Amino acid sequence: MDATREWATTIAEGHSAEARVAALLFGAAWRVKPANRDGAQDLEVTDLGGTTWRLEIKDESNYVGSGRLCIETQQGWPARPSGISISESTVCIHVLGEHAVLYRTQPMRLWIKASEYQPRLFARSTNNNCGVLVPIASVEGERWCEQLALARLSASRVWRWSALSC
Repeated sequence: MDATREWATTIAEGHSAEARVAALLFGAAWRVKPANRDGAQDLEVTDLGGTTWRLEIKDESNYVGSGRLCIETQQGWPARPSGISISESTVCIHVLGEHAVLYRTQPMRLWIKASEYQPRLFARSTNNNCGVLVPIASVEGERWCEQLALARLSASRVWRWSALSC
């Protein structure tokens, strides 16, 4: 597949995941609106308690069963910060088929910096995309991260974790 078609496919998959997350949270009576398309985040949602969240949503359904999250940290020539390094999101959601892993963005940034995982070039990258492959098991026990059925997204403990702890 050429780079242009691969990019178009990736964008379409991402929009599909965003639509699924939006529908689930809207169905739980959350206010949902698309974020500005400046790349800073994908959706802005307000929960039943009135807290507004900026969401970054990644479709990793092609990697179900890998046991890892692919988290971009830089891209381009020369390499410059991207992905989690510059995201304005407060929560990231990785859609893995009928399940999801969600986490607070800032604690994950700090966790990555303190971890032994070094950014590496992603396979099939057409823009020098680099990042870390984080084993889900290594962060799943953190209060700011949870893996759950996608249908239970609005019930995640990640939403209830005190913002003061960020």
